[in-house]
Amino acid sequence: LGYEDLPPEVIRVVKYSFLDTLGVTLAASTLGEGCRPFVRLARQWGGKKQSTILGFGLKAPAPTAALVNGAMAHALDFEEVHDEATVHPSASTFPAALALAEGQGRISGRRVITALALGNELVIRLGRAVSVDPLQYGWFLPPILGAFGAVVAAGKILELTADQLLSALSLVLCQTSFSAEIARSPQSHIREVRDGFSAQAGVLSALLAAEGITGFEHPLEGEAGVFALYFRGNFNQEEFLAGLGQRFYLSRTSFKPWPSCRGTHAYIQAALELRDRGLEPQQISRVNLEVAQLNRMLCEPAKERANPKTAIGAKFSLPFVVATALVRGQVSLGSFSAEALADEEVVALARKVYYRVNPSLRPSEGVMEVMTGEGKVYSRRVESVLGSPQNPMSEEQLRSKFIECATYSAKKLKPGELEQLTQLILALEEVQDIRTITAQLSGGPDGQA
Repeated sequence: LGYEDLPPEVIRVVKYSFLDTLGVTLAASTLGEGCRPFVRLARQWGGKKQSTILGFGLKAPAPTAALVNGAMAHALDFEEVHDEATVHPSASTFPAALALAEGQGRISGRRVITALALGNELVIRLGRAVSVDPLQYGWFLPPILGAFGAVVAAGKILELTADQLLSALSLVLCQTSFSAEIARSPQSHIREVRDGFSAQAGVLSALLAAEGITGFEHPLEGEAGVFALYFRGNFNQEEFLAGLGQRFYLSRTSFKPWPSCRGTHAYIQAALELRDRGLEPQQISRVNLEVAQLNRMLCEPAKERANPKTAIGAKFSLPFVVATALVRGQVSLGSFSAEALADEEVVALARKVYYRVNPSLRPSEGVMEVMTGEGKVYSRRVESVLGSPQNPMSEEQLRSKFIECATYSAKKLKPGELEQLTQLILALEEVQDIRTITAQLSGGPDGQA
């Protein structure tokens, strides 16, 4: 598959994904709680100055850059998402493809677009075709699927042959694991940095396959392949393959207006809309939520969710984000600072948030009922969240989000530089060498910080 085979809508969405993921990665360079150790280790390791560590202007070997950038890509839980597949398509593919493309040199924007389109589509198709939640088997799925998207994207950058790509998929399978214990440990930093391991594995596997390491005959559908190992056969292979290369589910990618778990967004939107109808936070006596089964984890355990101690814990707390939206009238990057987590008014309201499971709701939907001390009841049901294909963010909104995120970069960029960078990315198909973009994020073409 080549660039010329991609529909215009797919090219547009991939460019938006590039812009969006770059922006949230730059913001994570200062706001990501668990990201700095990765940067420190990369400095200590040194090595060939191939690829830019975003937000810092440092250069490192491509696998190291993929590791660090991947750790930052999901750290704020602000990057794009595919609601149907419940995955973050670019969190692993973007760091892998960008690091390898820059490291190889003279890789065009069109090849990067094609690589990201293929990698993201694979992640989404895997997520859509799984018919069971592997959490019950002990696996946390998104970063596992991300590794396979990362290796396909990396393989496309390197233009691997079919046999080499099969070997690369085998190699990444041998490096891929993510324990479901993460779902039971809301204070863990690993939830933030998880995609760094997937991105690095994708780059390393593609490079080893290009060097001649051979893999398995059936890394996906074999007796101990991906489908059997992680999904225990609960996988629709026909749906996974149907229309591959012709139909692109990635065109239904959602972009996030608020920096928290996607499962919280319907409730943030409902809270903000209720505020616009005149609801005052001091009037509230109780908040009742109806949640999808998958989003139950965002409410439990109730005591911890109402008073989270870390930014990532707060982003996965429905009580906290709902209370923040109701009290402050916004949920922004600043809503998860140490000061915001200690906001007594928000925490007090979070303790008044209750929930019940509604099996008929999709994870992207939500129902909210707010009761006041005067006996009034406000209710709101949200089915089309802002940023979804049914209610998309505009290009101008995505531009604004990118520029806001980029202002948090550890290596400061001037407004004019940000505008130029935005223009380059939105015309990515015209870029002849991806280093035209990465040079603006490093110390210059030679990579000196």
